[in-house]
Amino acid sequence: MKKKTRAIETKLLAAVMVAASALAANAAEVLKPQIGEPLADAAVTRAPDGIYYLTGTRAMNRRLVYDKNSKTAALGPWELSKRPDGGPDFMDNDGVKLWSSKDLVEWKEEG
Repeated sequence: MKKKTRAIETKLLAAVMVAASALAANAAEVLKPQIGEPLADAAVTRAPDGIYYLTGTRAMNRRLVYDKNSKTAALGPWELSKRPDGGPDFMDNDGVKLWSSKDLVEWKEEG
């Protein structure tokens, strides 16, 4: 089983290298998954069931919002964490998230 898995991994790596080389030749063809937020250090892998999974460093956060009337705190809406220059702050985030896709175009948030 290990030999078969290693052979599949080797073929997948070769396919990724060929695809990356072809895409580098024409940057306009690079896939840009629309997941609703910026990601850094993105990683995509294909599971044995044929589904692709995407994860990476997020720049989204939810702050605690205090309600003076009820004297309770709750998580506020999702916000893009920003650096002083206005760009995404990937150091200030709430952790990782996972998306799945059958076709590398349409992505479903898994959690």
